[in-house]
Amino acid sequence: MDAQEAGRELERIRNEKQSLTPEIIVDESRPESAALHHCFDWDDETAAESWRKQQARHLVNSLVTVSIDGEEIPEPTRAYVHVSNEYRPVDVVIKTKDYKDEMLEQAKCDFEIYQRKYAVLEQLTDLFKIGNELFT
Repeated sequence: MDAQEAGRELERIRNEKQSLTPEIIVDESRPESAALHHCFDWDDETAAESWRKQQARHLVNSLVTVSIDGEEIPEPTRAYVHVSNEYRPVDVVIKTKDYKDEMLEQAKCDFEIYQRKYAVLEQLTDLFKIGNELFT
């Protein structure tokens, strides 16, 4: 199923149910004949393992650090970042050129996603200009 078809199905569900939540989407997708059925893992064992991995990601992404090398930093920041296919302490990443470059590239990608998501908000136009200058 391509994105256009998925979008049409989500819009159908929203119109029919007058709401669109993850719970509604899953419930509507349970029947094997449902358009979005194949988008979900219905095997409880593998789905449970996937959920535990998602919980682990949430856990590691929730931790913050308030100092680096004993120096207090102005704002708490994530303690770990995902680089080179694993989580690494942020203080290690910022001291390792390859990791830091990878983190900066991810920041650029995140900024572009943020910019596309909020492009309709004219109040953010100046912020986007600054960000685009930083990443060029």
